Amino acid sequence: MSQVLNQTIKDVLESDIFVYLKLEDMPEDDKAKMIENILGSLKSRVMIRIADFMEEQGKLDEFKLLLNKDDSTEEIINAYLLMKKVPVDVFTAEESIMLKAEIMGLKSQIAGGK
Repeated sequence: MSQVLNQTIKDVLESDIFVYLKLEDMPEDDKAKMIENILGSLKSRVMIRIADFMEEQGKLDEFKLLLNKDDSTEEIINAYLLMKKVPVDVFTAEESIMLKAEIMGLKSQIAGGK
């Protein structure tokens, strides 16, 4: 991996998104709402990755059945994913980095368009 790419990834990981966006003074309630929206987007992205993985494994229909069961708790679903060796942590880390980089990139595009 190139040194430039390594530095870019390091910058994304280490940056505080509110500082980078110059929103440090944003009211805490607004920050909480923004974080909630970001987490919702992240969860959707991770679920897409899980569905893609399950489809590759030929287990997507089985997974959908589990999700649609009335008695499927988060604990049951997590145990199923662990049993099927779905790399949820890897998907979450990758999607977190990509989402944060996209948010940071949008700020650069907006600043460049001025």
